[in-house]
Amino acid sequence: MQNERVDYNFAALGSRGFEHLVQALALDSLGSAIGVFGDGPDGGREATFRGRIKLPDNAGKQTWDGYGVVQVKHPVREGSPGVNAQWLIREIRKELNAFLPGKNGTVKRRHKPEYYLIATSARLSSVEDTGGIDLVNAELSKYAAKLKLKGVYVWHYDQIARLLDARPGIRQTYAGAVTSGDLISALLEVFASSVVDVGKKITINAALELRNRQWVRLGDSGLNDEMKLSLDSVAVDVPALIADPRNERGDWSEVKVIAHSLVVGSESKRKSQRGADSQNMVIIGGPGQGKSTVAQIICQTYRTAILEHSSALSREQLRLVAANKAAVARVGLELPGYRRWPIYVELSKFGDALAADPSLSLMNYLTALVRADSGPFLPSQLLVWRRAWPWLVVLDGLDEVPSAQVRTDMIRAIDEFLTEVDFNDDDVMVIATTRPQGYQGEFGEFDPEQLELRPLTATEAQRYGELVVRARLYDDPARRTIVNARLRDAASDSVTVRLMTSPLQVTILSTLLERLLRVPDTRHALFDEYYKSIYLRESSKAGRLGDLLSSHQGVIDYVHEQVGLYLHAKSEVSGQADATLSEDRLTELFKERLREEGYVEEAQLERLTKDLVTAARNRVVLIVGIRKDMVGFEVRSIQEYMAARAITSGHDDDVVDRLAVLGPSAHWRNAWLLAVGRMFSESLHQRASLLERVRQLDNGDLASMSIGVGQRLSLDMLEDDLALQMPLYRRSLLSHAIQALDRWPSPQLRRLADVLARELDRDKESAAIVRNALSSAFASDGAKKASAVLILRSWEKGTGTPTALSNRLLLASKDWRPNGHPKRRRVTVREVIEPLLPKEDLSDHQAAQLDVILEHMGSQRVPYDLTASEIATYSKNLQLPAAAELAVGVSDDDVRGMLAYAVSLVEPPGATAAIYLAQLLATSLERQRRGAEPVIVAAGRGLS
Repeated sequence: MQNERVDYNFAALGSRGFEHLVQALALDSLGSAIGVFGDGPDGGREATFRGRIKLPDNAGKQTWDGYGVVQVKHPVREGSPGVNAQWLIREIRKELNAFLPGKNGTVKRRHKPEYYLIATSARLSSVEDTGGIDLVNAELSKYAAKLKLKGVYVWHYDQIARLLDARPGIRQTYAGAVTSGDLISALLEVFASSVVDVGKKITINAALELRNRQWVRLGDSGLNDEMKLSLDSVAVDVPALIADPRNERGDWSEVKVIAHSLVVGSESKRKSQRGADSQNMVIIGGPGQGKSTVAQIICQTYRTAILEHSSALSREQLRLVAANKAAVARVGLELPGYRRWPIYVELSKFGDALAADPSLSLMNYLTALVRADSGPFLPSQLLVWRRAWPWLVVLDGLDEVPSAQVRTDMIRAIDEFLTEVDFNDDDVMVIATTRPQGYQGEFGEFDPEQLELRPLTATEAQRYGELVVRARLYDDPARRTIVNARLRDAASDSVTVRLMTSPLQVTILSTLLERLLRVPDTRHALFDEYYKSIYLRESSKAGRLGDLLSSHQGVIDYVHEQVGLYLHAKSEVSGQADATLSEDRLTELFKERLREEGYVEEAQLERLTKDLVTAARNRVVLIVGIRKDMVGFEVRSIQEYMAARAITSGHDDDVVDRLAVLGPSAHWRNAWLLAVGRMFSESLHQRASLLERVRQLDNGDLASMSIGVGQRLSLDMLEDDLALQMPLYRRSLLSHAIQALDRWPSPQLRRLADVLARELDRDKESAAIVRNALSSAFASDGAKKASAVLILRSWEKGTGTPTALSNRLLLASKDWRPNGHPKRRRVTVREVIEPLLPKEDLSDHQAAQLDVILEHMGSQRVPYDLTASEIATYSKNLQLPAAAELAVGVSDDDVRGMLAYAVSLVEPPGATAAIYLAQLLATSLERQRRGAEPVIVAAGRGLS
């Protein structure tokens, strides 16, 4: 039964949301004469009307006929009724004084209304004469006399609440935001029983997910249950940068991801209300930067807001609610009043489901997720819930879906879901996450706000590390003091602080400092020490597991490496992104390795194998039981570390060959960098041959030459600080990476700009390499000029050496920038590229591939004949949402080579077409499957 008088939480709507509510109420109660709210002359929000309107019953049944203004006032913070009244009186004076002559006799606003209605979410006291309502009405009456207004009125909190009570349709639209208290009670106040029944299942889902997703993933890989890290104990709000794509300097604004997400989520995402604002966000971050963790914390925050006042929670669930609420307060935030229902989707698992059934809809998949928690559940019931309540859908880990075809099907499914959401005018916000490697803006079709996680500063890293130490050593204050001191030393050391740029690495480092005085100085060594630390602790325990680990480390190391390599190669395959290994295969692997170690007596072999597999069901060092009869690694970076160990095991030449094969792949990039890090630290004699092989990648096939595969890898190694303590090799990498200036600009140049800025202040030799290359490229024309301009403009507004160099070069010449704002002719990419293609000697299959690409290029229009600055801006913002689908089409080496040859022939006026096609070729190479290459298969001797 619906309550006649509901206590509404208008504060949760935010200013824009409250405005939408007032507009809906005004249209319903005052009639269609009310216009759309817009910006007033003084920055306020107002709507106007002309003609006859009748105020509703609770406004005194007045009839107004003429020109009027409706203004909305929403306090930033709710105060007491007395404070609210004084605030509203000040707002009224500010607005209505604009219609009176000022000191110099001028009037700010000449078009004076005849009627004035002000709507506010502020609560006002009804005490006679001295209460807020009477004081505000008295102030309005004074101005009515001064301005000769025919009518004035205020809709305060109580007025608006009663208007909402009488309009169930509007009340239901805003239920998720304006209702408070227990969710089921709130639903009973607003909706019919069918929605309430669904809401009960949703509450169960939220409570179960709050429990099931309470842990930081690293805690499941090597830490005992009692030592696992809960999300609430180490919750921090990570920093991210948002770029303005329209600004060719590449200016960025910084936000905190959780705070920003809650602000964005506090307004309605219904198509009818959001205007030009996007309802979607994409969080981009490298390995271990915390994108999945922060997405989980956002979900936990919304679950806590939904469950906070529930009377049906267990003692453990109440503890989790309190812990999450305290964590939110610790980072300076409050639980959201706009209580979106969060649903978390691991895209690797959704991708595997799509590989099995490409027609699967996202809505049906979401239904299956809820059904797994809440019992029998139909898509129609979830649709009822989507119409009734605001949602948050988190799509986590696009980078874990390497198959181009599955990505295409996934983006189609997401697009269909959002199209349906907009058609039905539902309130759904989407947050997606991905690594930058291999991301070509696939989410760009949904117009998301793009947040790029930035590295942690030393202060931020130390603060996060102290949270980890407090969570792990909560009952040992003396030891906490010692470890925190070591953490401070690490944060102040110029070498080790480079490893403290991501939450994952800070967590590992903090764990290591419990037993080490100092930590390693490379990423690979950091993971190495972590593995050794977990192994040492587990092998020191009494019992059978400790004995096994102590006696068979070579076998267990080998199995970890082989499983890591196998699973990472397997996850490249369509339908296998959520890679796990069956216990049967693990049994075979253990048994094979034990035989190689000399265990030939069958009974002993069977017993040892059984013991090791049994241990793996729970955890054997870093291999864990994922689900029934399946094992794997909880953290992808740990899997990549083990794959790197397997890649770098064996004969030196074989290792270099493997690295050359895997180098172009985005899927293998983190494992590749960890493997190279291992080579640099353990195979000193191989450093020069490895760098030479990387350089040779630029001189391989035409496609690799066109995009500079080796130069991109040299840039990756510089970013990873692989040769920081080896000046000779670092300058070699720098000299190679900076040759990217010889090509048309690509999105990679922004990363190069960051590296070059750092190298300018490194030493005089490195600075000379950078200055000479940039000066030479800027003095040139065509591709070199455009690439130099992109880098120099990115430094233009900064400080220090890079900005001084940028200003000196840019101010010395003006031929790089457009004269005014000319309108550029637009052409299709096909018009530029097709005449340059040598089409002879193509097979029918190759010709068909080429036709697909040409057809696509015929639909892509690009600006033609641009200045260097305009070319730089175009390349910086280039994204290829269709790249996943097209990458399948550019799978033939000869077709790729033909397209790359055409890129090399493009003249400067067609630069944008060359940039577009080069980026498509880069995507094709990055997405090519590498784990099935013979040299990689040979490294996986135990599994295939």
